[in-house]
Amino acid sequence: YNTHVGLDVGGVHNTHAMACIGHGFRRPLNHIFFRPEAIPIEVQKKDPIPTDCLYRGLLNLFELVHSIAREAGVNPDFETTIFYRDGQLLGDGDSWNEKDALSQVHQELLRRNWITASSIWTAVEMLKSAEGWRLFRSSGGVANPLVGEYLFPFDEPNIGLVCTTGVPYLTQGTTRPLMIRIVDIHGKADRLRVLRDLVWQADLCFTKPDMGMHLPWVLNVADSG
Repeated sequence: YNTHVGLDVGGVHNTHAMACIGHGFRRPLNHIFFRPEAIPIEVQKKDPIPTDCLYRGLLNLFELVHSIAREAGVNPDFETTIFYRDGQLLGDGDSWNEKDALSQVHQELLRRNWITASSIWTAVEMLKSAEGWRLFRSSGGVANPLVGEYLFPFDEPNIGLVCTTGVPYLTQGTTRPLMIRIVDIHGKADRLRVLRDLVWQADLCFTKPDMGMHLPWVLNVADSG
């Protein structure tokens, strides 16, 4: 995925929404752009993020990156985009869902000819609790799993467990995997490519290359924001 977006709602009373977009991962030796921005929300209830507010906030991010890329002489490429949501994509029953805003952004970029009808847009719900699941290696004793190990043990085929921490970063104790759900926004996602990019994002550390992060980089930035 060339474009990665982290989405989080936080603050003392869950009253702030934040997004961070990263663009250029398919050709990282050329240019990679990061842009964190707050998502303005005019209503009191911030979580789940109201569809109109999320749509406007995300569209603004894509417009900013498009402008920055063009100024740098880079052709903006949003054809493959993945969203990491800290928690579930929620809404008001069948009336609306945060996923609707992601689809609306896709439709708008399609209308502008910034993407094509064959584009792949995917969302990943980061269910951090993992419902108490742990993963271990058992060759010659019990040990932490290797970073990047995964399995899909549930009835729903798009819910899985993936290790973003463990060996070689964590040498003692146990490692709690991430529980994720893969959601198609447009096109059909390849589960293995989604997992690969998720693990690579968690490995994307600019200060300590011997240490991985639990969450994808763009989601860490949104969470910090």
